Amino acid sequence: MSYLQKISGGKNRKWRAFINLKGHPSQSKTFRLKSEASDWAKELETALLSGTYKEPLKMTVDDLIDKYKLDVLSYRKNNGGNQIYLINWWSSQIGDLKLVDVTHNVLDNIRINMRKSKNKRGVIHSPSNVNKYFTLISAVFNKAIDWELITVSPMRRIKTLKTGNSRTRFLSKQEVNDLLKACKESKQSKLYEVVLFALTTGARRGEIMGLMWEDVDFESSRFCFKETKNGSDRFVPIATEIRELLLAREQESGLLYPPLKSVQFCVRRSFKTALNRANIKDFKFHDLRHTAASYLAMSGASLLDIAEILGHKNISQTRRYAHLTNTHLQEAVDKLGRIMDLS
Repeated sequence: MSYLQKISGGKNRKWRAFINLKGHPSQSKTFRLKSEASDWAKELETALLSGTYKEPLKMTVDDLIDKYKLDVLSYRKNNGGNQIYLINWWSSQIGDLKLVDVTHNVLDNIRINMRKSKNKRGVIHSPSNVNKYFTLISAVFNKAIDWELITVSPMRRIKTLKTGNSRTRFLSKQEVNDLLKACKESKQSKLYEVVLFALTTGARRGEIMGLMWEDVDFESSRFCFKETKNGSDRFVPIATEIRELLLAREQESGLLYPPLKSVQFCVRRSFKTALNRANIKDFKFHDLRHTAASYLAMSGASLLDIAEILGHKNISQTRRYAHLTNTHLQEAVDKLGRIMDLS
């Protein structure tokens, strides 16, 4: 059974929760709020009775990963999407280790080996790719701290790898036209729409594929990308071309671009085919995001506007497009001179 006890202390009054169950050692914990104490007691009592409770010292990384999937990823769109693949990879690497045995050296050796090994496509892991894996496991260990399973994260001394100069490859106007034409000819009927979506919003592939009909507000003509990479929701205007395509479709519940029943809608494969058909070299789906930002800059949008549309928390990420705003800045300066009647 569990019970709560109020601890007097003037304005700093606290609550202590106690758990006493037959066959288990007694446990107690102090909280500032009564609701926090009650929640802790109920959660622990349920885990003890169901046999799912693990003592922190005996808990393995796989135990932690299972909890993270259940309590975190299951509440995200597509149940975590690509993060499931990454977290399963970590399970294969250190899943059998107890949490107390995961040290800085263990993780550092894994990172060193990753930089020498190839990924599933037969390509050596790039620094940015390695960073994705370690960003995820860092989030898992930070949650373990929140859950009071560990006191310090083994990731605390693992620094992010430098990724060199940021890639800013974007399409010329002719390449945009050639790509869209190739997408229209694709066997995947929605490829054209998805690519046009990326070109007009600068959205990431995962954001587009995770978009729900309920996230589309036709009245205010904007999309809401939820749980984005920077952790917050982002609102982006709907381009006229996309709005017309969506209105022409039968609106349903669920995903805007659900997987096809007969043929899996694989954006990566069909997009690569379209690139080959359009004879476009050295280009990735993510570069559509750079293309959108670059044309926004060249059309006169400010760096703040671009940062808001792309969802950049730090404008330093957006400065890579600053050189494309030179013409717009020159026009602004010339306009200032005319207003002041300088001659």
